[in-house]
Amino acid sequence: MTIVWRRHPVPGGVGEAVEMNDTVNDHSDAPSGTRLAEQSSTENDISASGQHRFLTGCVFAALLYLTGQWCWLSVQRPDPFPWQHGISFREFFRVDINKATWVEWIQLRGIGETMAHRIVADREFNGPYGSIEDLLRVDGIGPLTLDRIRPWLEIGHDKLTEQQSETSESSKQQPSSL
Repeated sequence: MTIVWRRHPVPGGVGEAVEMNDTVNDHSDAPSGTRLAEQSSTENDISASGQHRFLTGCVFAALLYLTGQWCWLSVQRPDPFPWQHGISFREFFRVDINKATWVEWIQLRGIGETMAHRIVADREFNGPYGSIEDLLRVDGIGPLTLDRIRPWLEIGHDKLTEQQSETSESSKQQPSSL
């Protein structure tokens, strides 16, 4: 599109009016400074409008991407990071079934947060466990689960009887001097 500027006298003789005409290709009448100022103003408007459209497009694209990622992750449900217990865990970690909190219970493979809360609630409601097999009274713990976690379980009075038996064995080994 070609823009042509024409000068016209303003009634009253006070100055000139500039008119824009896009059908004529003659640039000889237009003042050069006015034409450039009008063109740069128009270009700035087009440039600002283009920048606004570009930024709007970028924001829309980013929101579309984030929505897609959210939908994909909510459908996929990635597996949690596989956790391997070290040798020291297998040798030294023990759960006292009558004193352990739910946080200690969830350290055992196969015992989640819900099951750990059930175990603690059962112990508080029905009283302390008399043996490790009493864990079978908790809904959700069957023989297979109990066999899998049995190596890490202990009961408070078992520790006392082990300590008492060790003490009695050590006293038998020492000869009495009378």
